[in-house]
Amino acid sequence: MCSSDLGCSLVYPANQVQCDTDEECDARGFDDSICEAQACVPRPVDPVWGCLGNIEEPVITPGATHTVTFQFIDALTRLPPADIEVRLCTQLDLSCMSPMVTGIELDAEGHGAVEVPSGFQGFFELTSSTTLPAIVPVGPVVADEESPTVEIVAGFVVTALADTAGVTLDLEKGIVLMLLTGCEPSGRAGVSFSADVEADSFYLYSLNPDTLALESDDSGQGGILNLEPGFVTLTTTRFETGEFIARRRVLVRSGTITYRTMFPTAS
Repeated sequence: MCSSDLGCSLVYPANQVQCDTDEECDARGFDDSICEAQACVPRPVDPVWGCLGNIEEPVITPGATHTVTFQFIDALTRLPPADIEVRLCTQLDLSCMSPMVTGIELDAEGHGAVEVPSGFQGFFELTSSTTLPAIVPVGPVVADEESPTVEIVAGFVVTALADTAGVTLDLEKGIVLMLLTGCEPSGRAGVSFSADVEADSFYLYSLNPDTLALESDDSGQGGILNLEPGFVTLTTTRFETGEFIARRRVLVRSGTITYRTMFPTAS
């Protein structure tokens, strides 16, 4: 058997023909290999879906700290709201009564950074006079990480979204907007999501909400309106194959948007 990261062909003389077909590599005992130029080489990993089924549970490093970098901008102006307030809250402080970090500063393009202990789980709380209150979940953080850009929106944008979808928006309830990903940190077509509660779900197709769609388009955007405050468990899968991608438990607040990137998880 050969499992070398350098390639199975290295155990054979360079001038020896190993194979003419992928099947011959299997017969020779080269695990998960293909035949290329008559040599058995490791099968390329699909950068979009290849990580599915191979995600490991995060490992905490006791005593370590990690840096989380992020970007928060207004979806319309592409700049951070002038009066935005950003606080970092712990997972158990659902109302953020005792924030872990306050007064987090953003640069002119909305970039910022915080240091957190290894294993930290919580959320950013964002407020401004021009956008709906927002929650952005964080963690578990087990290494330095750069979060995808979060484009926060005003109330009238969400109202227009609901009107287009034919849904009556209830701002006494909560909203979840999702970025549906594969193994790479960007939106991906062909992802389906489900929730463990009944609510008004949609996918964005060319920035228009589609309540009948079954999977995401290339933007990888979807959402749920009119969720009861509390928690909702979201699950994503590949529409084409049914493969599991991610499952995440998300905090929902009244009159607030929770922005959740659905990175792959182990279970």
